[in-house]
Amino acid sequence: MPAGNRHPFAFPGGAHQRRHRPPLYGRYPRYKPWLRDEFVFTCVYCLSRETWNRNTSFFGVEHFQPKSVHRQGIVDYANLLYACNECNRIKGAKMLPEDLHPEFMGWGDDLAVNEDGTIAFLTKRGKKIIRWFQLDSTENNDWRRKHYDIYRKASSDADVSEFARQQLRDFFGFPKTMPTFPEGSGAALPYSERSNLPEWY
Repeated sequence: MPAGNRHPFAFPGGAHQRRHRPPLYGRYPRYKPWLRDEFVFTCVYCLSRETWNRNTSFFGVEHFQPKSVHRQGIVDYANLLYACNECNRIKGAKMLPEDLHPEFMGWGDDLAVNEDGTIAFLTKRGKKIIRWFQLDSTENNDWRRKHYDIYRKASSDADVSEFARQQLRDFFGFPKTMPTFPEGSGAALPYSERSNLPEWY
């Protein structure tokens, strides 16, 4: 939920603007801390969050244009995304249309997540996205439903009790292990330090 201004089960509606300008690394795994913050600790494809898993090993650096095809893009930050390992595996070496890249256009106009965890396509492009990433699998629907229930129940608590706040922090807040960026390294202000976050953060 970037800076608390987007529902955690809503895909971004606009083109993603890169916030960080990291140094040029020779190995793409070194960009992982940057990408974690860049995409708010969330898989760009299925919206799964780091806090729904045991640790960051369930997520990795994803190459939008696959390494096997676009050799120059292996360490090109603009070609790198943050994705869960399952979406990374499903995408594999597929060459996707350029307009599916988050920096070209968000998927908010194409996809909608229902409260029961199912996902609906709003456009022909959305139908293709669901098929390409298997976003409507039984496992994905069930995973979303369980977490949607937690979010809905906790955030609708009239008094926002401390228990509800803790649930929201545990499942929709920031992970306990956060990236750090040296001063002058090209990093923007980390999301966790922004001022317009929900009060339960």
